Amino acid sequence: MSIPEYALSRRSEGDRRISRQTARAMLLSGSEEPLRLVIEATGLRILNARDYLNHPEVHLHAVMATCCGSARPRDAALLIPLHDIVGCSYDRVLLTVRFIRRDNGKTRLDRLDFGGIIDDQRTQELVRGLWAAAYGPVKPRKLFKVLLNPFGGTGKAKTIFHQIVAPMLEAAECVVHIEETRYRFHARDIAEQIDVGRYDAIICVSGDGLPHEVFNGLGRRKDARYALANLPIGFIPAGSGNGAARSIYNTHDPVECTLSLLKGIETPIDIMSVTQPGQPRLLAYFSISYGVIADCDVGTDNLRWMGPVRFDVRVIQRVLQARAYPCTLSVVGRLQGDKAAMRAEFDTHVGTPRAQVAELPIARVADVISEEGLPPLKYGSVEDALDSRWVTREERKMGTLWAGLMPYMAAKPCVFPAARPNTGAIDVMWMRSDNGLVAGLSAFSAVDKAAHYDAELCNYGKWHAFRVVPHKKRENWAIDGEPIPHGPVQVEVHKGLGRIITVDGLYFSEWRKGNLT
Repeated sequence: MSIPEYALSRRSEGDRRISRQTARAMLLSGSEEPLRLVIEATGLRILNARDYLNHPEVHLHAVMATCCGSARPRDAALLIPLHDIVGCSYDRVLLTVRFIRRDNGKTRLDRLDFGGIIDDQRTQELVRGLWAAAYGPVKPRKLFKVLLNPFGGTGKAKTIFHQIVAPMLEAAECVVHIEETRYRFHARDIAEQIDVGRYDAIICVSGDGLPHEVFNGLGRRKDARYALANLPIGFIPAGSGNGAARSIYNTHDPVECTLSLLKGIETPIDIMSVTQPGQPRLLAYFSISYGVIADCDVGTDNLRWMGPVRFDVRVIQRVLQARAYPCTLSVVGRLQGDKAAMRAEFDTHVGTPRAQVAELPIARVADVISEEGLPPLKYGSVEDALDSRWVTREERKMGTLWAGLMPYMAAKPCVFPAARPNTGAIDVMWMRSDNGLVAGLSAFSAVDKAAHYDAELCNYGKWHAFRVVPHKKRENWAIDGEPIPHGPVQVEVHKGLGRIITVDGLYFSEWRKGNLT
């Protein structure tokens, strides 16, 4: 199939109506040479870009080097990758293409302005074609509800959003309704009352805690299953941990994360139900921890100003103390998984190209009855008697028990390298407290590269449900990084209950590196 070329007629030198302050990189020529553009499978190509490089008002060398790699500007046409194009517009004076510029490992929103064009009809065709090519099957010009926690984590959420994220959403011609959270559980209250059918997604500018509130707010609704299946959650990292963003986007760069929200795929994910005696049912989308890790998470709130380092400080302290967290552990599933088999299964499922994932029927769920609440608990609550599906054992030397649905639990620790979305299983890692100082610290320090997975002292399994009854009264629990009351806890997983926006329908981990864009 032939690729149409857009040869756009231009005004003469004397009919130039463009302000130099308006355009960042203006393509102006002393001649009336048409501007020749082609929308290719990989990007927008400017065939005669080199014709403008000698003009005194044109400074395209840096853009050329960025977009064309090692090719010399005079030997190559300018190519802007379709994935990096955020939006384009034409006001009968200026054709503007807004895109992500990548320079020496840094990313930022940039623009090219083509001035003096008088071929209105052909230019409008180009604009429509470029929007369609840049977004493909993904809906452009979305309507987002943005929840911003101005006080959480490092306190930089407002700055990140207004200086980096908002200009990108504006360039993408998105409509944005912003609301700052003012109190604890404010995001939960907002999600409980939100008009699900109005928005394309909720964007959380925060750490891992704000999405926890959103999922639970959706879960408190009478139409909980419908709401969770039809209103995806997006993540802009602005907290102290940001493990979810690392797992979903493989980066903490707000530019890349925002680009993924604009171009990404709605993906079903597993959600956990958590029950405690006398407490309302909770949802967890990320992690649940008991023992050393829970102490590191909720026992270091006074150290949040340190960022992720606060976790390392408390881990070292607890391992030095050889602190034990005795408990009774009950599990539905194989207590200790076959590590080689789990790795092989992971490798089999992560090779699906983005193009194939995009074609899967995983978007909005129309056949969910809108009045249905949360799915019933298949294994009962923590107050019910256990049946034959459960296996129970005493763990008097429990050091840490960590359950997760995503690979990364913070910026670097890839605790659950085998985790994948929408599998109906919880990845669980647990270790004893009596492994010794050197072995214990070695195991914890190895999680950044997922090397702990192969260590003999590290137990790893995939469970459908589990119950932990602490033998001591005041042991900490952390759910999605948030504290819950002390006491027994029961957890079960619901396959594909929630929705998020991912890069390509999968998670990233140390077993799967590289952003497939």
